[in-house]
Amino acid sequence: MLYILNKPVLESVRQLAVIGKDDDEKAVLLVSDGVFLSTEAMFKRFEEIGVDDVFAAEDALEARNIEAADDVEVMDYDDMAALLEEHDKIITL
Repeated sequence: MLYILNKPVLESVRQLAVIGKDDDEKAVLLVSDGVFLSTEAMFKRFEEIGVDDVFAAEDALEARNIEAADDVEVMDYDDMAALLEEHDKIITL
């Protein structure tokens, strides 16, 4: 399942932990202000709750002058469109 986070709210991460607890494969796409969650510390938190992959929107990172953690995959619009097509279920938190 793909979870899209568009706000830097830790409550969304807690919701993801609860909602996605039974998901075998979890991926997170950070867009808009959600890219503030692309830090190394937050990546570790995502790992702790079973998130397999973390992606961040390149344009949002650039607009906010943020450098994502090394393990966060930065994506352009084409990459994000392909990511959305790969997932049958998508939840925005």
